[in-house]
Amino acid sequence: MRSIDLTTGSPTKKIIAFSIPIFIGNLFQQIYSVSDMFVVGRFLGKDALAAVGACSAVIIFLTSIIIGLCMGSGVYFSDLYGGKDYDKLSCAIPASFVFIFTLTMGIMAATIVFINPLMRLFNIPNEVIGLARTYLLITISGMPFALLYNMATVILRAFGDSKTPLIALITASTINVAFDFLLVVVWPLGVKGPAISTLAAQILSGIPLAIYSLKKMNFLKLRLVFEKALFNNELWNPFGSRTS
Repeated sequence: MRSIDLTTGSPTKKIIAFSIPIFIGNLFQQIYSVSDMFVVGRFLGKDALAAVGACSAVIIFLTSIIIGLCMGSGVYFSDLYGGKDYDKLSCAIPASFVFIFTLTMGIMAATIVFINPLMRLFNIPNEVIGLARTYLLITISGMPFALLYNMATVILRAFGDSKTPLIALITASTINVAFDFLLVVVWPLGVKGPAISTLAAQILSGIPLAIYSLKKMNFLKLRLVFEKALFNNELWNPFGSRTS
């Protein structure tokens, strides 16, 4: 997918062309939860609907931390890419990924260990705690793949490509809807069905987009990053002052 060079030409036209796929992507992002809620409410009953709906707040809270960190990193990537500071960009991308990945795994572990207090904190009704626990445990297992998608997205957008993440998101949304019906109606798995559907969509969007973004980064010296880390602290201090 061709990237948009935001540093040349008409700023207004370039910004509009760049932002339209992001706007459309935000609309498709809602399909995940809407499709789950529709299928669960239509075929699994009010208890399952209450469980999935109550878990939505927990999932949004947890994933917003990861998404926010990725977006913040993307701003810095854009600055380095626009300034053609590829050496520092080669360090900033893996350092950001390692930090956010470590935090993601910590959030997953903490959620599993403290899942009961967490559900009480979000006032999930006692009547549906069992269903909510099942749905939440399966769904949060997809957080590493959601991280892959969001990190790849901010990298590609930093390079001026906002269309490829949209294609991946549309694909993931389609997969999620299809699997919702398949795993609830055809193969009745209860609340596990929509949870597995979301997990499958995250895997099938996160991994391919991450591989694509790696290919787009082949001009960076990523292979030298770990060598640099052995001799200095550059990998773990990518946000230091930039030299002229």
